[in-house]
Amino acid sequence: MAEAEAKGIVGGGCNGCGDCEAPCPVIKPNQFEVGMKPRKAIYINHPQVVPLLYTIDFDSCIKCGLCVTACGEKKAIDLEAKDEFVTVKVGTVVLATGFDIFPIEKKEEWGYKRYENVITSLEFERLICASGPTGGHLVRPSDGETPKKVAFVLCAGSRDNTGVGKPYCSRFCCMYSLKHAHQIIEK
Repeated sequence: MAEAEAKGIVGGGCNGCGDCEAPCPVIKPNQFEVGMKPRKAIYINHPQVVPLLYTIDFDSCIKCGLCVTACGEKKAIDLEAKDEFVTVKVGTVVLATGFDIFPIEKKEEWGYKRYENVITSLEFERLICASGPTGGHLVRPSDGETPKKVAFVLCAGSRDNTGVGKPYCSRFCCMYSLKHAHQIIEK
């Protein structure tokens, strides 16, 4: 048994055309874009989603019905959809636990949120990605200009014995910092 969160979209009717998104009056920060780009209450979860189906954020949706009207004859939207439990037969289960990003604002010495051009690695990842908010162009968040120099701060929140961060090495920062440096050089 697995819990399937209500998406509000009837899969067979939705063709991913986007007609439903345009009239939606609700604007929210896009979590996938780390808040650097807005989204509507009805949206595509991320640019490479397969199948290309919209989803409804029922915590934000005001159920005005504009998306239903725009969808028209396709009848692909169900504003009354509910979460449900489904039985799925599988051969293997992979537990992808994910991770939590260290709240870098706790390390005030790095100036995150105090200086516009200090960003996290996840924000950088979305910034430099071709499907990200800048179309893959490396720009400063403050003014949209190309930076002349970029510095990476490693172990921010790791190897920290002050009690604010973690006392151990994440064994991850070096890898993605080198990846990001390589991406900058390629640009």
